[in-house]
Amino acid sequence: VGALAISPSVYTKLSFDPSKDLRGVTMLAYSPHLLVVHPSVPVSNLKELVAYSKKNDLNFAVTATGSAPHLAGVALERASGAKWQYIPYKGGVTAIQDTVAGQTQVLMNGMLATLPQVQNGKLKVLGVSKSTRMPLIGDVPTIAEQGVPGYESGTWQGVLLPRGTIYRIEFADAHNRLLIVESFSPLRFPRKYLSKYGQLMEHAPYCERDIRPPGNLKAIDQKGDFLIRAKKKGVLYGLHYGTHPFDVVGWDGCCYPFIFSIHDFEPITGRVHQPPPVHQTFETNAFVVCSFVPRLFDYHPQAIPAPYNHSNIDSDEVIYYVDGDFMSRKNVTRGMITLHPAGIPHGPHPGAVEKSIGATATQELAVMIDTFHPLLLTRQALEIENPDYVMSWAE
Repeated sequence: VGALAISPSVYTKLSFDPSKDLRGVTMLAYSPHLLVVHPSVPVSNLKELVAYSKKNDLNFAVTATGSAPHLAGVALERASGAKWQYIPYKGGVTAIQDTVAGQTQVLMNGMLATLPQVQNGKLKVLGVSKSTRMPLIGDVPTIAEQGVPGYESGTWQGVLLPRGTIYRIEFADAHNRLLIVESFSPLRFPRKYLSKYGQLMEHAPYCERDIRPPGNLKAIDQKGDFLIRAKKKGVLYGLHYGTHPFDVVGWDGCCYPFIFSIHDFEPITGRVHQPPPVHQTFETNAFVVCSFVPRLFDYHPQAIPAPYNHSNIDSDEVIYYVDGDFMSRKNVTRGMITLHPAGIPHGPHPGAVEKSIGATATQELAVMIDTFHPLLLTRQALEIENPDYVMSWAE
């Protein structure tokens, strides 16, 4: 959503106007920015940083050109009179890593992604970009109270729909488990599965017959007073329809809902361990979705079915455990969600490798989402965190 708010002011040509073509459904999360410096920079507050920057060369790490942290840094530089050189990166992970290493000295970034480096002493926090102090990070002053009145910035996430979309979510009963993944760019079939004409090729783990478009639509042909709630400039308005809004008899066009069942995903197996990309199901500009389904294990006589330890350099890894026994994990039950941030080595739980030897198949069912930008944990996520999970990797 940050990009949607910034893009009209940064790019001269957009195929749509976010303020006119999209409508917000709800706010999901908000994260203010932290202004941090490398410990070698001899300052303890914003005033000292401004004075130091005028006499010394400082490199300011930009998580992405035109991003909210980038513009927040520019606004701070202009408002405070600081001087620094902007160094662009392709993501927050490498920007944080280089600031920790001292390659860059100043960083403005989301609080949740940056706070761990502050807590372990690898970065020094000078201010928070919120209007009020935050108990979560101790007695850190706001940037506004350090001589930049009214300064506030942050990144927020929300749910948006194309303008004019009427939707309603109904459940038959309370026994539902939902993993909702939303994307600002189209959720599409991976290019590696497609021919140059856009058809799914034979090596793909599913085909067009597995895609189910809307069908058996039940048109509701009723007249009466039907209330539709529409939001405009932050205010909900009631629109009264004289006929039921679902009085449709079919669908047409290029934008429509469809169903793909994970049970129709045909796994790709081999004599030796297959890497995660063989499980890829969908892709977007910001993340990929992979499906782990019941399948045969590696069938080389000397194969070890458990996956090897690895580190995701360019993505955060989220796994939602739907059902079955996930063979590389211990004490993981259905409905659990795990997060392994980029750059942190991980692999099978202790003992899982030995347990997998001799096994011929797995009945696991799980969905993995690898994001190309760091994920920010919400307060609600921290409230349900299992504090014992991290120690489950200890022998």
